[in-house]
Amino acid sequence: MAKVTSVVKTLLDNDRVRVSESSWKPGTEGASMKRPTRVVRALKGGTLTRVFENGKTEKVERKSGEIYYMEADAVAHSLKNEGKSTVVLLNIFLK
Repeated sequence: MAKVTSVVKTLLDNDRVRVSESSWKPGTEGASMKRPTRVVRALKGGTLTRVFENGKTEKVERKSGEIYYMEADAVAHSLKNEGKSTVVLLNIFLK
């Protein structure tokens, strides 16, 4: 059975930022990658699981309406929605 992936829609992309909306329905997983420094707003919160290439996992809770600042990732990981509701995030990646 094929892996069901998250949906990412690019809203703006220029030489300074990339803005996207990412949506994870229950059971979906995003690609494994290192993400740059970013600001994220949870449009529809929930719990995601970071899955690292070495098999380690880490739960990440995002609350609707809250804004998060995150430094660039040191190691690649994917995000997976193991919950029962869709999680939607607005991402502003700094270049």
